Amino acid sequence: MLISNTIGSESSGSILHNLVQMLDSKSPYDEEIRLRAARIVEHFVIDIRLDKILQGIQCISSLLDLKPFHQPDEPLEEYGHRISVGEEGQMQVRGIQILLKLSDDENNLRIMSNTDDLVWKIVALINDKELHLRKHDKWSRDIVDPGVKLIKRFMSATTRSNNILWREISTSLEAISALESIIDCDKCDEEVKKQAIRVLAQICWDTSSVMGDQNRERFIGSLIDMFLHKSKGSQFENLAGEELAQLSFGFGSCATIILEKYGPNMIDCIGKTDSGLYNSIHRKIAADVLKHLYGNYSIDDEHFQNLKEAMIDLLPKVCNL
Repeated sequence: MLISNTIGSESSGSILHNLVQMLDSKSPYDEEIRLRAARIVEHFVIDIRLDKILQGIQCISSLLDLKPFHQPDEPLEEYGHRISVGEEGQMQVRGIQILLKLSDDENNLRIMSNTDDLVWKIVALINDKELHLRKHDKWSRDIVDPGVKLIKRFMSATTRSNNILWREISTSLEAISALESIIDCDKCDEEVKKQAIRVLAQICWDTSSVMGDQNRERFIGSLIDMFLHKSKGSQFENLAGEELAQLSFGFGSCATIILEKYGPNMIDCIGKTDSGLYNSIHRKIAADVLKHLYGNYSIDDEHFQNLKEAMIDLLPKVCNL
């Protein structure tokens, strides 16, 4: 109560500022003091304005830093980086929770979205393969869930034109790999998977991203399987269809892949009304995909000719949707 009253008073802004700066890994304080300061900062995070604290985001993000490790029977020079989500991993857990809560504020999110290397730290935490296998539930709850939510917010930030993290995420093979592993994992939470699908769809749509046509084709194929064949369960059908509709609304390789590889699937989805495989929602989304392709596909080739003929045949059925 005393701490709450003290930090909450108008004259004590410097106390919270000092606590934030204590989090810096370069500060003279040991890990126990930094962790205690982090817990207090997390409690009062709603009062933090990053533009008012010198190097504030750098201090907070340093909580995510991974430490070198070596096995007792290995030479010291042969080491990598890893974390534990046990007591010794609480620094990273507190750090990612603080960042997630800070991102609720639009101004804080803008500053975070233009901070170099922040995404690398988050992806490194998410991408720990050993924790994924050995301590999945705790790793997923404490690290993956807030981490993917942060990445999604960075990709959705209104300042995209000046968004450093958008570029870092869309050009990171490690980020794409981490998101793909979440979608493929049988144990990962449904909502985390949905967030990962939404982010990958944005990367897939971005023509400047590092995702090549082969990876785009694989991701679009997985969306088709989710949408038409319930490969991830019925709870992913609508989301996958909506993302396909968005990807078909453009001039890039995504529309080409959808038309050339999966156009017939979409046509069958609308046309086979008596098969019992697809409901009205399936057919409505498939109609949106074909409409987008018809309006945006720029090559008058065999695939487009087949689409035009199919649209004429399907018109009565589409009008009844």
